[in-house]
Amino acid sequence: MGYKSLKCKLLFYLSRIVPDKDFKMLYKQYLKYCDAVPEMSKEIRKCIFGNYKFRRQHRGEFKIISLGWSCLPRTLLTLWMLKPSKGVGEKGMPFDLIASPPAAITHFLKTDFADYFEGNWVYKTTNGHACWHNEAWENMLFPHEIGLSDSEEDLTKLKSRVAKRIENFREAVTFDGPVLFVLHKATWWEGIPLDHKAEDIECLAREISRLRGNKPFKILAFSFDHDDACEKLAGCTLVRQPYPHAKYIWHEAERFTSSGLKFEMQFMETCRRALSDLLNRK
Repeated sequence: MGYKSLKCKLLFYLSRIVPDKDFKMLYKQYLKYCDAVPEMSKEIRKCIFGNYKFRRQHRGEFKIISLGWSCLPRTLLTLWMLKPSKGVGEKGMPFDLIASPPAAITHFLKTDFADYFEGNWVYKTTNGHACWHNEAWENMLFPHEIGLSDSEEDLTKLKSRVAKRIENFREAVTFDGPVLFVLHKATWWEGIPLDHKAEDIECLAREISRLRGNKPFKILAFSFDHDDACEKLAGCTLVRQPYPHAKYIWHEAERFTSSGLKFEMQFMETCRRALSDLLNRK
């Protein structure tokens, strides 16, 4: 009977009565993936329930922080249950859901975000995304700030939101336990070339090392481009994992294919294995 078995029906009823928002999200995501690719239900269950169990077992023992450049790390790690969602109290970070070039992140870490809100902020459309941009840094934009217009009042709201996320980052980066930093290394974005140099990411890794001191951490830099010639990065673990196909987009319907979900589960496995290694070093 596959994932439509009695066991799955029991999980459905549990998700209706159990007050835990985490469990409700787990079941919702599990069904969504299985409905899209039912023949992979066992693999999907092993991954998403395994992530859920792992995080519950090690609750409070580690943190995962996204270093951009895109929303991919924050989005997939949450949807596959390895990173908590906002709904269960996870605090947002400044590089979660915005486009942040590695050179910009390095600069903000060096300066403790002192000039983050300076420069020329404009509201414009890039590749169909109408949103606020910080023109001091090429391709730094805020496409996920739903409901914000081009008014000065809404720009003030955006800056207020991000200021809170910066405080959350300052707190999280000093966490005594293991921290896994996940970075999306890109050379292209929807047809636009990105100037993300290897040395920029290596400088970013040095800043993270400075902030962490002797506290345990690891940086996973995922290279998803098929034509990326980078072979290694000092201070990071470079993971070469090309997108499954040309139309795959992690935040669109194209991800709901067997190749798309296999790609995401491989990403999850790499992150979970890195967390296990960090926890075992304690």
